[in-house]
Amino acid sequence: MVFKTHDVIRYNYAYDARAGGPGQLQLWGILGKIADVRFVDDAFPVPAPVPAPDLNSATAYFGRKSLPGLIEMLRNRRRVSVTIDDQGPVSIRNTFGLADSLVVCAGCASDLLAAKTQGIQDAMRRLVAFCGADAPPEICPITFHLSADGACGAYQPGVTTGAFGLDSAGLGTICLYDVEKQYRALPFTVANASTRQDQLLPVHEAMHGWFVGRQSNYRVQEPFCKLASFFISEVAPFPDLCSFFATTPDTHPDALMKYLCRMGMTATLASQVLALLARKAEELGRALSDDEFAAVVSAVFGQDAVPAFRSAGILP
Repeated sequence: MVFKTHDVIRYNYAYDARAGGPGQLQLWGILGKIADVRFVDDAFPVPAPVPAPDLNSATAYFGRKSLPGLIEMLRNRRRVSVTIDDQGPVSIRNTFGLADSLVVCAGCASDLLAAKTQGIQDAMRRLVAFCGADAPPEICPITFHLSADGACGAYQPGVTTGAFGLDSAGLGTICLYDVEKQYRALPFTVANASTRQDQLLPVHEAMHGWFVGRQSNYRVQEPFCKLASFFISEVAPFPDLCSFFATTPDTHPDALMKYLCRMGMTATLASQVLALLARKAEELGRALSDDEFAAVVSAVFGQDAVPAFRSAGILP
């Protein structure tokens, strides 16, 4: 069985006044129309769906009694996805995203945990808007660990900063070590925990999760993770953000951003690059190669970005 899962970003529904019942429900994603949903009388068999050969869209059939539940699901703020496979039915369901992230902390006071949860979830909503797409549903919800525990292991002063990984179930795990760190940018207090400035590291690590299944090269991921975290946490506005990369050595993982900044990188361009990357990865059903990602950047910038990738040591 081969299948693809697509996020619903909007929908439209037409009531059939002549038939006195449900008309057609259309679901749309970043690639365009995902599904034409048609409703049949509950007394009749429901026809099998008709998927497109690339599994990026389908015509699906549901009984009339399914309509209220589908509409309620779509009206809810929760993320909705459509799974299309080449053998089974089309499924429409709520899925988790970055905004559903969980925050855990062994030994943290309840008010401190609540404040940090609020700060992280707000940052995740803004990160999804910035990227033009959510993290892959299969790795969500992501769990943020604020202290050293069984999932993250011991904190190593001077060595450990933060980390993203996948647990045994394939769900995202982020270790922040906020409790153990002695030299945080801001003291780990209730007043600071919910601020945008305190979400720099959570956003950075969440971005590594966002890249899963889209682009796997660390030297591509890292500069965009850093740029997004600077922007979302409001460290500095553009074009000042590019100053953070101006003197980056070519051997450093952030070198690509130095050269993209020289090409005129802006917050808008970065957002467009990430949105197009998500779109291409969904269209192809796999992560993009370095060459393909360079082509995405070139398309957004309107100029050849390959020299920047070569200067950063990513392309030969």
